[in-house]
Amino acid sequence: GETITCPGATFSGTPFDGIMGLGFEALSSTKQPNPFLNLVQQKLIKDAVFAFKLNPKERRSGGVLSLGGTDPNDYTGQIAWLPVVRPLYW
Repeated sequence: GETITCPGATFSGTPFDGIMGLGFEALSSTKQPNPFLNLVQQKLIKDAVFAFKLNPKERRSGGVLSLGGTDPNDYTGQIAWLPVVRPLYW
């Protein structure tokens, strides 16, 4: 989902388009599990992984969000996996 209007001081005066569902629970004002975490907890996706494929030729369209894994057709080489050291922002 796309967020284009957010109440509260955090986003006032700042143009913001956000991706709903990928924020850490520590940032949630309601402390509810986000939609991605719900998918993981309900075992509705294979792996707790999400990936973006951005289209450099199209600034406004042409990207893909993958939930539950990656598509090896979308990249070359090896993925470098790093631990999350502070679960706040990606």
